[in-house]
Amino acid sequence: EIEGLLSDADASTGRSVQFGLEAAVMGGIPVIHSLQNDFVGDDITEIQGIMNGCTNFMLCKMEAEGVSYENVLKEAQELGYAEADPSLDVGGQDARSKLKILCRLAFGQDVVEDDNP
Repeated sequence: EIEGLLSDADASTGRSVQFGLEAAVMGGIPVIHSLQNDFVGDDITEIQGIMNGCTNFMLCKMEAEGVSYENVLKEAQELGYAEADPSLDVGGQDARSKLKILCRLAFGQDVVEDDNP
């Protein structure tokens, strides 16, 4: 569908139109653009960051205050850090998907998500 829209835009403007996007990875930092443009000549050896704000909030609160999983999850949902169905966050799939994107951009490695439970 997107290809059709881009073709229509190309035809109507008389020039090539590109479609880009930026994901909210690592707290909304525009890391995708930076990896694609700002570090092109650099040798990236590692990436560090909080991959999922919801689970970061939950784990920090559980460790620092001894809050139970159930209570801190409820609080995260009330504060808007967790979705109504938080299974992708607390199950690790959200962080895994973000790591896949970062591994491709930073290291040129394609990671098969299902190989990393």
